[in-house]
Amino acid sequence: MAKLVVVSSVPKGMALKGLNFKADQPEILALDDSEYPPWLWTLLEPTTDENITDKALHKRENKKLIKQSNFLKSKKK
Repeated sequence: MAKLVVVSSVPKGMALKGLNFKADQPEILALDDSEYPPWLWTLLEPTTDENITDKALHKRENKKLIKQSNFLKSKKK
């Protein structure tokens, strides 16, 4: 499967309105895609179990077990 190459929707040098929340600072300008860190382009990729932290994984598994338990309890009545 070919990996998709993500490109920015904003051209280099364009002002990024709304990102600068300090009144006395100049506008933040968009950079060239190569100037951003590589991890930035992976933020929208779906997570896999390998990328999930232990706490999140345990929470997900516990939630699944609780749902199964509640389902079984509702069938006993």
